[in-house]
Amino acid sequence: MRKPLFKTLLCLSLLVPFTGNGQDKNALEAGFMNPAEKVQTSVYWYWISGNISEEGVKKDLYSMKEAGINRAFIGNIGLEGIHTPYKTVPFYSEEWWKILHAALKTATELGIEIGIFNSPGWSQSGGPWVKPEQAMRYLASVKAEVSGGKQVEVVLTKPDKDFQDVKVIAFPSIGKKTTRLSAANTKVTSAMSLQNLNHLVDGNKETVMLFTEKSEKPVAIDFRTDQPFTLRSLQIFPARQPIQTNARLLVKENGGYRMLSEFKIDRFNANLNVGFDPYAPVVISVPETTASEFRLELANTASGTGLGEVEFLSLPAVERYPEKTLAKMFQTPLPYWHEYQWPVQPEAGDPSLVIDPGKVLDISAFLQGDRLVWKAPAGEWTILRTGIEVYHNHTLLHDDLMDRSDMRRGKPTVHKVWNDNTAILSGDTMLILAFRYVAGCAPEHLKEVIDLFSLTALEICEGQQLDMEFESRNDVAEDEYIEMIRLKTAVLLAASLKIGAILAGASAADAENLYNFGMQIGVAFQLQDDLLDVYGDPEVFGKKIGGDILCNKKTYMLIKALERADGKQQEELNGWLNAENCQPAEKIAAVTEIYNQLAIRSVCENKMREYYTLAMESLEAVAVAGEKKKELKSLVKLLMYREM
Repeated sequence: MRKPLFKTLLCLSLLVPFTGNGQDKNALEAGFMNPAEKVQTSVYWYWISGNISEEGVKKDLYSMKEAGINRAFIGNIGLEGIHTPYKTVPFYSEEWWKILHAALKTATELGIEIGIFNSPGWSQSGGPWVKPEQAMRYLASVKAEVSGGKQVEVVLTKPDKDFQDVKVIAFPSIGKKTTRLSAANTKVTSAMSLQNLNHLVDGNKETVMLFTEKSEKPVAIDFRTDQPFTLRSLQIFPARQPIQTNARLLVKENGGYRMLSEFKIDRFNANLNVGFDPYAPVVISVPETTASEFRLELANTASGTGLGEVEFLSLPAVERYPEKTLAKMFQTPLPYWHEYQWPVQPEAGDPSLVIDPGKVLDISAFLQGDRLVWKAPAGEWTILRTGIEVYHNHTLLHDDLMDRSDMRRGKPTVHKVWNDNTAILSGDTMLILAFRYVAGCAPEHLKEVIDLFSLTALEICEGQQLDMEFESRNDVAEDEYIEMIRLKTAVLLAASLKIGAILAGASAADAENLYNFGMQIGVAFQLQDDLLDVYGDPEVFGKKIGGDILCNKKTYMLIKALERADGKQQEELNGWLNAENCQPAEKIAAVTEIYNQLAIRSVCENKMREYYTLAMESLEAVAVAGEKKKELKSLVKLLMYREM
């Protein structure tokens, strides 16, 4: 079967125009007919669905040798449970290892090199048998800014649950030398109809500019500055949704436009196999350019896609940094051959903008758990009180008991480990302790803090009662549900922030803005919790998936499903809601399928984004420097971008 293949290859080669002399032609033909030893003819050798035998693999190898094949890559592919007339050998069984040993021994005798796929597919590595500590890794990092002179303590939270430390380093910061185009000094315009253009330079990557219609011709967005700006790099943050477009960056000079860079914004595949940061920014480095007007042209834009932020920076950046760190890989399975051939990085120009390797310090020894204790220049300290967190745990104990939840944050709940009475008493004790801690605040703030704390505690109880009542109702409206989660979840976060503001001596306006921020992000968080209960990973989410479905919880998703369902879907949903005896897995699967049919996941995500946007607007209204809001923004990121 293989000999005709070589004849075909030879024939195809002769079809290619040949310009050499006759001697060259004869040598080429002879090389095809009798390949030199250094020529390696390779094949993929698939052991499909375990249909292998020791006799069979030996025959394959002898056939390969006869055909001139001297390298083979074993791939174990196929499906389990396939019925064939041949014997099936389970992968990794004792017999499988015996057959593999025979194949390797025979191949060695015949001079055939053997390679083995490290996964059941293309360009992947791993499987359920691979433990996290054995898996391939990428470098991730968290960053904190401190200022100098004496001992500093700062928490560096792990970016991932399977994170392992490599180094902690410190180097002279050059961030303060950075200037950028912003809403304060830049006017953004376009001849096209674009929604929320000002969001591109508002400093908030979560507020987005949307393309309202599909455009075949390039969309031009102009950025005009009050004063000439020196540009060295560009970072484009896509909205957290797939986008693919060709882009050009231009500068206006002498009445016309000169192109600085041509590139792709390619973030249409959000799967983990193309990087751990699916919507990573597109980072472009350009030669130092000073001008008052720049233009971004985007070709073939699609309606509903958008950009979160376009950062014009005076600081140089590593060209295509996310791709180089594999945070965002090119689309699989078939990236183009040149995708990882990077353009030459432009010189920074100003040496002070480049980190000196000789000044990088290894301070790993000063990391204690997640806390870095390092003698560094003096800075402002933040003291955290524990009253509100203790109270939060009290609410969780009671919530788990009332919902009959088995797991909380990946561990058995208190009433499962001990009993109901222990859970109730433990929760009550925490409530008392919380009041004791709160009562220890400064006397001048005591009444205001106690009043707010007491009101919050009452509101949480009211929210929990509504949540329990909703279980027996099928007519819960969207506004009722939003009010319930405001009371049950959001007011605690809001009160925590406001109490902190009061104790820090903030103005009444700032305290109220922080309260609103907490309220809005709390609602968004609970909506995401609803989403994770259906579509989350139990290992990451920390509890079983589908608990809300089994308990007939009137989540936002169920309410919108009942609202949008047609007659048949309504009947099926109500059937599951009223079912007294059913298989839990079957119920979860059936209700989830209806959610999928009605695109409820997207509906819920849109509502989350609505409250998230309101929250970030409230935070921006707080009259403190943006640098001082970094921790809150990091907290929001932690809350809102939990893994699915």
